[in-house]
Amino acid sequence: MSVNSPKPESKYCPNCSYPVEHWGTFCSHCGQKHSTGKVTAWSMVREFFDSVFNLDSRIFRTLGAIVSPGRLTIKYFEGKHKRYLSPLRIFFVSAVIHFATLSYFLAGIINNEVSEFSNTQLLKAHQAHFREELETAIISIDSTLESDEKVGIAFDSLRAKMADTRYDSTPIGYTYFDKNEGFQVATAKISLKDMMEMPIDTLLEVYHIKEKGLLAKVQVQQTIRIQRQGGNFLSYILGNLIWMVVLMMPAIALFLKLLYIRRSYYFVEHLVFAFHYHAFAFLLVALALWASKLLSWDISVAISTANLCIQIYIFAAMRKVYQQGFFKTLFKYFILNMAYLFIFTFFIVSTLLVSALFF
Repeated sequence: MSVNSPKPESKYCPNCSYPVEHWGTFCSHCGQKHSTGKVTAWSMVREFFDSVFNLDSRIFRTLGAIVSPGRLTIKYFEGKHKRYLSPLRIFFVSAVIHFATLSYFLAGIINNEVSEFSNTQLLKAHQAHFREELETAIISIDSTLESDEKVGIAFDSLRAKMADTRYDSTPIGYTYFDKNEGFQVATAKISLKDMMEMPIDTLLEVYHIKEKGLLAKVQVQQTIRIQRQGGNFLSYILGNLIWMVVLMMPAIALFLKLLYIRRSYYFVEHLVFAFHYHAFAFLLVALALWASKLLSWDISVAISTANLCIQIYIFAAMRKVYQQGFFKTLFKYFILNMAYLFIFTFFIVSTLLVSALFF
């Protein structure tokens, strides 16, 4: 720059007043893009989509890397964190897409089945109430008429056409604690009419459930609520599944740590690996479900194909990330699958129990 050249005009960040170099675009202090304050409509649209969906190049770069088994994990271990979405973020995004897709495809079908069952139970309860009124009316009419064989036959025919559900009952098993004999298992036979119509607190008293203690009360109470609102319970469970898989990740990472105990990997590195291959699995299953709908494929074939691809992906990712031979990786792959089945079963049962308890 010559001596007589004018000095570039100084500029400051409008957000934090920090000096910004004349060639700079972003503030080195707060990171805000330098602006005069005048924003075009297109800039607002881009800012909206960026803030809501964060559709920057990292998403596409991350999706491109995650398709290759182990590549995204290796890049993360190399310290290339800014180039890709964080492991926890891609895991959450893929999990949300996965469970939203499952909810769309499965909840409607199962909800219809559950609702049909609940409606059938409710109909039987109403029929029982109507049958009681019918019997009362028959007795009243019969007492005012002279004994007539034809009238009796007509009443019997009416009774036969009207199913008698007054004595139908639903058995509810529960566990309670006895001071003398310890934990005991019992069954309460509750009529359908009471099951569907009677206030729960009253029902617990009428059927002597409260006498058995808090444990028995909670079990029967929640069972009745699920019977009455089965469809809502399913939606409640689906909403809890995403938190179930989040809690599963540390358990899987701990098992991987034990499986590769001789390798110099930290626990968090195993956790990153678990996040990445689960994200791939979630996205692939969601893609398979949508493909089965849009292309009219058999849904069971689509899911089976996706599962096969996931198993191949996990094995290839283990080889690439942990750098071990084919047979040693294959052996550890089978052990991981068995452990995964145990961990998944434990967490799904726990989720069902907790969901039933707090529904």
